[in-house]
Amino acid sequence: MKKYVLLFALLAEALLVCAQDPIDSVKVEDFKIPSTPGFALLDLAPSTIQRPSNPKQFAFSLLNFTGNSGALPKDFALEVTPYWFLKLKNETFYKYSSVSDGEYNNYFTGILRKMSISLSTHFNDSGKNFLPKTNYVSFGVRTNLITIWGRSQTKEMKTYLTAFKSIAGRVAAMDLSVQKKADTLDALQNEELKKIKRFGAIKPLFQVDVAYAHADMFAENKYDNRQFYKNAFWINAAFNLPLKNSGYLYIIGYGRAGKENLLTDTAKRFFIRDSHVDIGVKLEYEQNKFSVGFEHIQRTYSSKTQYNGKRTVLIVQYKIDNNLNLYCTYGKNFTELNNLFTLFGINWAFGNGLLKTRPE
Repeated sequence: MKKYVLLFALLAEALLVCAQDPIDSVKVEDFKIPSTPGFALLDLAPSTIQRPSNPKQFAFSLLNFTGNSGALPKDFALEVTPYWFLKLKNETFYKYSSVSDGEYNNYFTGILRKMSISLSTHFNDSGKNFLPKTNYVSFGVRTNLITIWGRSQTKEMKTYLTAFKSIAGRVAAMDLSVQKKADTLDALQNEELKKIKRFGAIKPLFQVDVAYAHADMFAENKYDNRQFYKNAFWINAAFNLPLKNSGYLYIIGYGRAGKENLLTDTAKRFFIRDSHVDIGVKLEYEQNKFSVGFEHIQRTYSSKTQYNGKRTVLIVQYKIDNNLNLYCTYGKNFTELNNLFTLFGINWAFGNGLLKTRPE
């Protein structure tokens, strides 16, 4: 199965990269490629508290925990954003990014546009905090509920888009091939827009994302042994504060409510159903391609309070480009036993994210 997942990821990349960039369209940036809701539900994500960002057409994630006995990662996730495959021809950047176009304040336009669907899998071959020799499969969905831009950010964005449209118009009138026009547009952007704040660095003032995930477990990796494991609904609310050095400070609040089959006896495979509530906060500093974050979450069960726990981790991430992120996490996970949490992860995301600056 893992071979097919990798093959599908490479095929998707090949298909999406082949698309030609229209001259009258601007690339959406700020692709942070967050971990899938399925990994977050299983408490395996490098960061449970995710900053809202722009999802690409297709994303593929690999996790590798430092305590694994094998060298190859055993945790995979696929995520697809239907919008990028189904969007209307005249869809504009303003609606997608919830930027005011002068006529409407597009606060809620990300609900369908930024909705993503994901599938995650984790195979556990030892005891620890999961049932041994068991495959955990989770389905997740998330979207942007509301995005609000401050006046200064809106002004910066419109300044950039106005300058871009001017350059694109000049390039479109040139008697050049499509590829030459694309190269010329890139060169003029680098030359004439260098005094304007980097496009991808212009972020909204406030964003709220919501997500839901459901996970089942398959003992001995058999479908007939399918059993409910967890489900949860959660919300992330982020303030994005620009700093004088062109960096950003993110303050993110987190709340989650769900149900879980608590594994109380690994040897006897004994479970107890209970509900839980998570409350947490995350501070993240981002400078260009580098970011470092600290998150703390308190988990409380409704009846089995002896399983209450805390998650406190440090997350370091490096964005190689808009298609590839590397990250590592170190800290304490929720359980009292086997709670050292250290992992390395890779996220690939594919798709050009092109949107028109104005409707035709």
